[in-house]
Amino acid sequence: MERIQKNGLKLNKNKCEFGVKEIMFLGDKLSAQGVQPDEDKIKAILKMPPPVDKTGVLRIMGMINFIGKFIPNLSAKMTNIRRLLYNDSQFQWTEVHEQEWKELKRYLTTEPVLIFYDPTKKIKLSTDASKDGLGAVLLQAENEQWKPVAYASRAMTKAECRYAQIEKECLGLAYGLERFHNYVYGLPSFVVETDHRPLVAIIKKHLNEMSPRIQRLMMKMQRYEFTLIYTPGKHLILADALSRAPTDISVSSTEEDIQCHVNLVSTVLPVSDGKLQHIVEATAKDTELQLVIQNMDEGWPIGSCSQFFNVKADLSVVNGLLLKNNRIVIPQELRQDILQRIHEGHLGIE
Repeated sequence: MERIQKNGLKLNKNKCEFGVKEIMFLGDKLSAQGVQPDEDKIKAILKMPPPVDKTGVLRIMGMINFIGKFIPNLSAKMTNIRRLLYNDSQFQWTEVHEQEWKELKRYLTTEPVLIFYDPTKKIKLSTDASKDGLGAVLLQAENEQWKPVAYASRAMTKAECRYAQIEKECLGLAYGLERFHNYVYGLPSFVVETDHRPLVAIIKKHLNEMSPRIQRLMMKMQRYEFTLIYTPGKHLILADALSRAPTDISVSSTEEDIQCHVNLVSTVLPVSDGKLQHIVEATAKDTELQLVIQNMDEGWPIGSCSQFFNVKADLSVVNGLLLKNNRIVIPQELRQDILQRIHEGHLGIE
């Protein structure tokens, strides 16, 4: 009250509560322990009948996603229900969905607590990317321990699922920063941790040495003053779990990046649409390049495609084309033709 009086503020007594141990504020319950979800929202979900169409599924996910910020890995309980929203799926509520729905409601009876955000304390952001999802958790130093301030996760789009793993990890990093923008923007410094060691090395490179997709992601992140560190996956439990059980599929600006990337290739390289399609078809038949693309997605076995391994951070796949930075990797069957064109004085492609 002294602070309020000192700063010349006035309060409406009809809108104030004094001497209470907890209070509802903007849909959350605030207490000395931290922030908890509104019990009424949990009860509303527990009483909800199963959905009868995709609109009903959207309604369920809308309510649960609000409470999801309190519960790590909540969306792991919604894997099959979420798939009902896919464009190519028919709505059919089965016993599998019913069991998942019951388990989800049981899980929501717990009351996890998030600590209050304090900008004067150390902050750490953990991010991770799985084969089809992104996860992030904002942590704050509290009594020599890291405690959660907020959780976030989302599924990747179909286009994002085709990214190389290094690009997925970079996308996860950008997602975490943008998702918690209101917490981390303007901080003089904070730590971000990843379990993908190559990502730590690649962000130290000059932009010209990165693939176009990573360039764009890095440019989005330049407004944040963070230090990226490597943490083994076994210690990155929360972000890893969130990425493997993403919530909804958000519209991503990277979809526009893909088209921009293709337009860039078409503009910079003197090749027709027909020639590009010819390269795409040849790439699909090239055993070595297909193995490289597979390794980019699933991991690089020891000794596999050694000539590409050392530049794997520079590789990306866009609409069937394998790129090294912003240059097309030519399939074996077309290399002689390309070399001949170069020797004849035509501008070529690497």
